[in-house]
Amino acid sequence: PLPSLTTVKVYCAKLRIIHCFLLPIGVIYVFFMLGKAWSNLLWFGALLHVFVDIYGISVSRVHDLWSLGILGVLHIALASINLFVMIYRIPEIKETISEDLSFYISVLYVFVDLLMLYFIASTFILLQKYQRLKPPEKIN
Repeated sequence: PLPSLTTVKVYCAKLRIIHCFLLPIGVIYVFFMLGKAWSNLLWFGALLHVFVDIYGISVSRVHDLWSLGILGVLHIALASINLFVMIYRIPEIKETISEDLSFYISVLYVFVDLLMLYFIASTFILLQKYQRLKPPEKIN
C-alpha cells in the first residue's frame, strides 16, 4: 500500500497536541523538582522534558526525517531516564503533596514517552516509504 501524507499530517498533529498538553505539566514538574535537582544530578535529566516539548512543538508542523530522528532519540533518552527516576522513587517516602504529584508526573512521562515513540516511529516509517517512491531529482 502507498503511504499517505494525510496519515503523516495526522500523526504530526497528534505529536503536537501531546507536546502542548505536556508543556504545562512539565513546568509544574520543574517547579516541584528543582529543589531536588541540586542534591542529585539525576533529577536534571528528568527536567529536560520541558525543553523536548518546546522542541517538539516548534518542529511539529514541518517534520522531516531529521527532526523525527532527533525527537526519537531525545524521547528514547528521556523515557529511559524517567523510567529510572520512577523506579528509583518508588520506595521513597513521600511526605508532601508536591512529592506525590511529582512522582505521578514521572509515571505519566514514562507512558507518554512510549506513546510518543510509537507516533514518531510510525511517522518516520511512512516518510521513509514516501521518499523511496519519489523520483530522483535531476541535477542541472
